[in-house]
Amino acid sequence: MLKVKFVQGKDIQTLENNVNEFLASLSSDVKDIKHEGDTAMILYEIAEAWKNRMCCECQYWDDGGETGVTGICHECGQRRRFNYKACDCFKDVREAR
Repeated sequence: MLKVKFVQGKDIQTLENNVNEFLASLSSDVKDIKHEGDTAMILYEIAEAWKNRMCCECQYWDDGGETGVTGICHECGQRRRFNYKACDCFKDVREAR
């Protein structure tokens, strides 16, 4: 999800310090930084929490009762390893069906 943050500073040095302070607090990707006068606009993307989940935590992942490390995604129809990152059809096993 894209987010926007406006950062202000009374002079260019303060603005730079404020922007760097905000950037240091991010754990996501910065897409763009624009500045005009005493204001900077930072466009950044945050990863949604489910995107860091694994296939085996999805309601659609099925290991078929085997003890192996691969299963099949019943939504996408593909074989997936248990530790692959969640795809767009991810549905948390903790959610009600």
